[in-house]
Amino acid sequence: MGIPITLSVVYLEIAQRLDFPMVGVNMPGHFLIRPECEDVGIVVYPFN
Repeated sequence: MGIPITLSVVYLEIAQRLDFPMVGVNMPGHFLIRPECEDVGIVVYPFN
């Protein structure tokens, strides 16, 4: 339970502490995170 953008911020903070650079991605009605590298086709939706 929680607000997706808040959960995304928690994920981003944990990734930063692990030296795994991630960035936020704004989608219509959702806020996703993905690795900072452009070549990776992975996105994480922390709410699910």
